[in-house]
Amino acid sequence: MSIADHYVSINAVNLLVKLSSTVSVPSAARLSSKTQSYGLADTQRFLTGGIYNLPPLTLQNYSQYKLAFAVGG
Repeated sequence: MSIADHYVSINAVNLLVKLSSTVSVPSAARLSSKTQSYGLADTQRFLTGGIYNLPPLTLQNYSQYKLAFAVGG
């Protein structure tokens, strides 16, 4: 997308995660615990944009664009 002739991108990421942990006490061999958890992590949303020298590109002018020093955020 473009806003005021600058490149802008909106992204969303949702991760599937597995977390496991094991706790044991060396002085007490019988005392140990193991847990596991599966599920979706928090959804992350990003807004990125070209601040300097990152114009919005179409399919027609993408191949001709020569990347030089650029700043995005």
